[in-house]
Amino acid sequence: MTEEFKTKLIANLQWLGDQIGKEVKIVDKITCNKGNYDRHFTSTSQFNFIIVHFGVAFSGAIGRIEGKNVHFQFKTDYIVKIDKKENELEIELDLDTKTSRLINFKVKEPGDNRVGGPTSGR
Repeated sequence: MTEEFKTKLIANLQWLGDQIGKEVKIVDKITCNKGNYDRHFTSTSQFNFIIVHFGVAFSGAIGRIEGKNVHFQFKTDYIVKIDKKENELEIELDLDTKTSRLINFKVKEPGDNRVGGPTSGR
């Protein structure tokens, strides 16, 4: 892991930790055809909740985001790509030689019920 990527990773995970109290929509995709997230190769789950806690455990390198009765985890040492734009964070993980995972976190301000969030133009 390069120092540049490590810095980017830490900054983006800190941003996610700063979103406590806001609603997050998570779309989690796991594919058996590495890097190809076409629906024919991908298992997808999606859910929304208010973020109550976020943290990264150094032992085991696990990221955990929690809401009321919701606990979502991902291995931070498998992250190969992380990109943030405005209120959205996308993380890609290489799980093994054939399997990858793409996680999209879209954060909304409390009370914002527009489909695309505050910048959707609707």
